[in-house]
Amino acid sequence: MAQKRTISIRALSVIAFIVLVLLLTPILISSIYNRPINDDLEQPYPAKVAYQETGSVFQVLLTSIREVIRIWHEYSGIFSSMFLSVFAPYAFGDTLGFIHPILLCALLIFACFKLVQCLYLLNKNIPSAYIYLLTPLLSIALLTTMPDIVEGLFWYSSAANYLFFFCISLLLFSSVLKTTLNDGICKGRYVFLLLTYCVGFFFLGGCNWITSTSSVVVYAFLVLFILIQKKRRTLIIPFLFLLAGYGLAIIAPGNFNRQLMVGDKPSIIEAFVLAFFKALSFCFSKGTFYLFPLLMLPFIARISHYMPVLPKHIWLLPVASVCVIASCFFPMVYTAYYITYRHENIIYFIFTILLLINELVFVSWLAQRRCANYQKGEHFVLSRVIAVVLAFSVTLLAAFQTTFTLSPISLSSNYTPLQASVHLLMGYTKNYATSYDDLVYTLQTTEEEEIIVESNFRSPIVGGTEFQWYPDYWVNTAFVEFYTGENTILLRTRW
Repeated sequence: MAQKRTISIRALSVIAFIVLVLLLTPILISSIYNRPINDDLEQPYPAKVAYQETGSVFQVLLTSIREVIRIWHEYSGIFSSMFLSVFAPYAFGDTLGFIHPILLCALLIFACFKLVQCLYLLNKNIPSAYIYLLTPLLSIALLTTMPDIVEGLFWYSSAANYLFFFCISLLLFSSVLKTTLNDGICKGRYVFLLLTYCVGFFFLGGCNWITSTSSVVVYAFLVLFILIQKKRRTLIIPFLFLLAGYGLAIIAPGNFNRQLMVGDKPSIIEAFVLAFFKALSFCFSKGTFYLFPLLMLPFIARISHYMPVLPKHIWLLPVASVCVIASCFFPMVYTAYYITYRHENIIYFIFTILLLINELVFVSWLAQRRCANYQKGEHFVLSRVIAVVLAFSVTLLAAFQTTFTLSPISLSSNYTPLQASVHLLMGYTKNYATSYDDLVYTLQTTEEEEIIVESNFRSPIVGGTEFQWYPDYWVNTAFVEFYTGENTILLRTRW
C-alpha cells in the first residue's frame, strides 16, 4: 500500500501566517488613503488646536483630559474610550489615518495569540504548532469577516472605542486566567500583576458599554470559579476595580443628557428579557459566523485528545455563553440606542471566541463519551487538508458573493481582502482620497461663503463622510472647522 503524504501542523501554521499577511496586505495598503470622518473630525479637534498652538504633546495630553472630563459631564460617561477618541493621531496630522489600522491589526493578532496560549492551562503537552496555527486562523476570522471593516478598523473613533478595548479585554482575561491557575508565581511578580490588573480592569470598566458590560459578566463567572475552586481570592480585587470603573461611567451626568436625545427607554426587566431574545437571534443570524469555526474543527478534534476529563456540568458553558452575548445587547436595549455596525462587530468578536470555546468543549465531551482515540502527533493527510481548504474557500467566497469572469476579466466580491484589492487596482480608493483632499484644499483656499458638494464621496473600504443638504448639520460644520479653524464657510450637498 502506498504511503499517504502528510503535512505537519507546523507547516500549516507557516502557510496560515502567510495567508494572513496576504489577506491583510490590501487592507493595510488601503489605510494610506484613510481620512478622518464623522466623530474623527469633532472629538480630536480641541487636541488638534492645542498641538497647533503649542507644539507640545504634553499640552495635547492635558487638553484631552480636560475634554474627556467635559464630555463626562455633558455627553457620555465612557471615559476610557472617549480619551482615545480625543487623543487621536488626527490631532497631530490630517493624514495619519494609516497608523491605527496597522497597530490595531498587530494588537489583535497578539491578543489572539495570548488567548490561544490558554490551551496550555488545559494540558502543557499540547504541541506548540497548534498554538501557532490557531492564532492566524482566528485572526483571519476576526479581521476579514467582521460585519463592517469601516467602523471596525478605519473609522478611528469607532476602532479605538471598540476594537482596541476588545483586544485589551482579551489580553487582560487571558493573563488573569493564567494567574488564577498558576500557583508557581513568585510574590513580587504576583503583586505587580495584581496592580496591573486593577488599573487595566478599571479603565476597561470605563470603555464602550458592550465591552465593559460583558467584561463584568465574564469576570463574575471567574469570581464564582475562584470561590468554588478556592483559588487566589485576592484576584477578586481587580473585579472590584472593574465595577468601580463601570460605576464611574454609569453615574456620569452626560448619560442623562445623551438619553434625552435618544428618547424613552424600556424598564430594566423588559431590557433584560429582550437582550436574551436578541442574543439568541444574533447567534443564528448569519451562516458566515460559523465558517471559520468549521474550518478549525479538524484541528480542534485533534486538540481534544489532550483535554482533561470534563466536569459533569459542562452544559452550563453554552448557558453562560448566551448570558455573555445577552450582556452585550443589554446596555443598548436599556438605553434604547440603535445597534450599528460597530456594535455588531464587537458582538461578533465575542461570539466567535465563545463559539470556539464551546466547540472545543463539545468535541472533547463527545470524544470522551465515546472513548474516541484521536491520533496524536503533528501531521495531517495532505490530500484531506487540500480538500477541506478548497471546499472551505469555495464556500467562503460564495457566502461573500464573489464572482469572477474571464471575458472580459473581472472580479467582484464582498469579502473584504478581495474587495480592497479590486478597489486598489481600479483606483477607487485613491479617487476617494483625492476627492477628499480636493475638498479640503477648496475649503482652505476659497473666498466663497458657501460650497456645495455634488455627492457624498465614500469608499466601501475606508469609509467616507456623511454630509447633509443643510449646512448646520454637525458633520458639515465639524468638517469645515477641523480644516479651517472657523465656521464662516457653509458646506452642504445638493438636495
